[in-house]
Amino acid sequence: MNIAEFKKNLLQDKISSAQEWFFIISVSLLCMIVFISSDVFLPFLPEMTKYFNTSMSLSQMSLTAFIVGLSLGQIPHGLLSDRFGRKSILNLMIPMFLLATLGCIFSKNIEFFIICRFFQAISASACIVIGRSLFSDVFEPLKAQRAFAVLVPLVSLSPALAPSIGGALSIYFSWRSSFVFVFIFGLIISLFVFIFLPETKPIEKRTKNLSLLSILNNFYIMLTDLKLLYYIFIVCFSTAVWWVYAAGAPLMFHKMDYSAAIIGLLYLPAVIPYFTTSLIARSLLKTKSVNYILNIGINGMMISCLLLFLLESFNALNVWTLMISVTLVTGSNGFLLSTAMSAGILHFSKNSGLVSGLLGTLQLLAGAFSAALIGLFANVFDKHYYVNLTILFIVCGSILSYVLKRKVIKHEAIKSF
Repeated sequence: MNIAEFKKNLLQDKISSAQEWFFIISVSLLCMIVFISSDVFLPFLPEMTKYFNTSMSLSQMSLTAFIVGLSLGQIPHGLLSDRFGRKSILNLMIPMFLLATLGCIFSKNIEFFIICRFFQAISASACIVIGRSLFSDVFEPLKAQRAFAVLVPLVSLSPALAPSIGGALSIYFSWRSSFVFVFIFGLIISLFVFIFLPETKPIEKRTKNLSLLSILNNFYIMLTDLKLLYYIFIVCFSTAVWWVYAAGAPLMFHKMDYSAAIIGLLYLPAVIPYFTTSLIARSLLKTKSVNYILNIGINGMMISCLLLFLLESFNALNVWTLMISVTLVTGSNGFLLSTAMSAGILHFSKNSGLVSGLLGTLQLLAGAFSAALIGLFANVFDKHYYVNLTILFIVCGSILSYVLKRKVIKHEAIKSF
């Protein structure tokens, strides 16, 4: 591959099909680094607690520090990349990520380790925010949406994949191996960024003003735009429903007397349909509208909700019926998340970095809200609690989605009139 020619053709949206897939997969890996670095060390937590001679709660603070850093970093990185360019921010943040990862590897105490995890998250947040912005920079809208339909499910696979990688490493190596893996992964990503990625945000298309007044004005415009609010809500709704299962599955299946190894495998039936329906959504975008695809997802959620209600009513809940219902829920999510995420970013393509950061932060908060609810009722969480909470989320989310959609349609009709 001629690198100079690839960069030139990429900026003109004239790359071949093979080069397009290379770019999409590379950007997906850039975004995946966030969740790989977040979760790959989880199987090592007991070993790390012993090594640092500390408590399990303090060891888990390293995960909290990562989530806080990820939350704080996304919007600023979006703003800065809109103003100074995508690659210039990545050129600063990727070396910072590698240094923070080295800090984790060579940590001698838990306090320094937690600090390194925080800066690892701050720098990694640039990768996912800017990664989501790249497609809107170089592709026309339809191609960008189809690229998102590949990126989002691949990134969503990483939280399930990372602990499995960590578990495999734990058989042969110490806890440091998980961060050596992350460091090597980061080096591979840096090669893509430094060698193959051109600056996709030219000077003439950058935000000219980063004053507080300008930033607040941009937020006001975005948060009063009904269509963007609708897309944001769909992203948060679908994420919250997924996290009820993601955070609750270990508690639920443990009470059903399944081992940790089996519980890990029970994530696969949830992830595979999500990835499959995201690819179906990608194909549908050739001929169908965004609203058509979102309607499929919401209708699928309601069917899943009805199935869960019937299973609960007839006392037919077991691992098999639960997995069938979870498959329907996550399959419906595949139509919702990538479609709404891409539509939201493309709706404000001029400030795609800021929108990407805003969407990512709110998505993270939605997932944290679900996880917090699970943690609050951890002692009583079982299959019945999971079903009732999922039904509540789907019913409320579907009703609010319908109300917001009607408002958007009415507003668009008034504008066109």
